[in-house]
Amino acid sequence: MISAKWSILGLLCISIVGCALHGGNPMNELARENSEGFEAFDTPRTFHGPGTILRRSSNGTVYLVGKIDNIIITGEETFPEIRRTKSMKIGSLMKTIGIGQLPVGFSLQVDNAVEVEISAFNGKREMIDDGYLLKLDGFFRDRPKVSGSEYFIIRETISSLEIQIKSSESQLIDWGANIGTADLAESSGSIALEGDSAVIFSNTYDSPRKILYKPERLTFIEKRTPSVQTRGVSPRGAEPSQLKVTAKKVTRGEFLIPEKVISDKTADR
Repeated sequence: MISAKWSILGLLCISIVGCALHGGNPMNELARENSEGFEAFDTPRTFHGPGTILRRSSNGTVYLVGKIDNIIITGEETFPEIRRTKSMKIGSLMKTIGIGQLPVGFSLQVDNAVEVEISAFNGKREMIDDGYLLKLDGFFRDRPKVSGSEYFIIRETISSLEIQIKSSESQLIDWGANIGTADLAESSGSIALEGDSAVIFSNTYDSPRKILYKPERLTFIEKRTPSVQTRGVSPRGAEPSQLKVTAKKVTRGEFLIPEKVISDKTADR
C-alpha cells in the first residue's frame, strides 16, 4: 500500500458540469487543474473506489468487472471553491438527503431530471498510482473481454462527510417550502430556502461518502510471438500471446456511472 497525506485547509465546493472560476487567482487555476476530469456519482457511496474496473456494453449498460487493490494513495487536499452544475434525477436527490418518499400532495416524478449544483466540504482525495497499469495486464490476462464493450477504470475519487445540493428549479423550491418536519424525521438531511430563488438540501454522513470520480478508458493490445522455423525441424508453435493494457484520459461526460451497476458475470468465467 502506498500512502501519502496532504493538509486540509478549507472548503471543497464541487458541482458537476461547467466551472465558474475567477481569473487571475493562482489558487483558482490550481482548482481548475485538480478538478479536471471528475464526474459525480448519482448518489454518494462508500464503494466504487479507485481501481474499480467497469465495462459499458454496446447498448449502454454498465457492468462492474472487478477491482485492483494495494496501490491506492489516500490523503486530504485543499480545494478552493469550484462551481459546476449537474442534471440529477429527483429520486437520486431524495436518496442523497435521506428522504424515502415525497410529502402527501406532491406529484413530482422521481425519474424526472432537474438541474442542481452540488457542494461537498473538507474533501478527501484517493487515487491509484501509475503502477496500476502493471496490475491491469495480469487482471485481464485470464478474463474474457466482451466484444463491442468499452472498459474503464476509476483513477481517483473525492469523498466528504457533508453534501449540499442547491437548485433554482421551481418544483424543488415549492417542495422545500412545504416539506414538513415529519418528512425529515428519519433523515439526517435538512432543507433551507434562499428566499424564493433557490432551495438547498443538505446531509451529513457518519463516514465519508464518495461524491466525485475520475474515470480513464482502457485499451488492449494483444501481441503474439510468431512461430519459429528451423532447418529439419517442424515449426514451433507460437508463444502465448502477451496482453498490454493502457489507459487514457476521457473527456467530460464520456463515461458516466449510473446509479445501478450490474455485476459482470464474465468476470467469474
